[in-house]
Amino acid sequence: VVNLVFKSIAVLKGRTRLSFVQLLTTLIRLGVDYDRESCDVLKDLLNRIWQQQKRDNKFTQFFQALLELVIILDQQQKEEDFAAKARAAAEEQKAKEQKEKEGADAKRGSSGGSS
Repeated sequence: VVNLVFKSIAVLKGRTRLSFVQLLTTLIRLGVDYDRESCDVLKDLLNRIWQQQKRDNKFTQFFQALLELVIILDQQQKEEDFAAKARAAAEEQKAKEQKEKEGADAKRGSSGGSS
């Protein structure tokens, strides 16, 4: 359902589109899962609208709401990337420590048998 809302924003017009952006922002803040590739559609839409509205230096409520949503999505992606890197580093450190422990155990076992 959430991914359908992403796609609907790109094709809807008027207040309905603004309502969908506000709904999606709320859902994302609540932690609802979504397809990360859907973010690209909104970023492209944001860029197109910005190109149109910057000439007049007047930005619609829809543009502002969409900008807020894209910022939230980017922030979440950065946090998820950071957490994934931290987990990978922790797993790598754990594997290294396990390997060192196994090496020390093997060394103790071989030196204990020759005395």
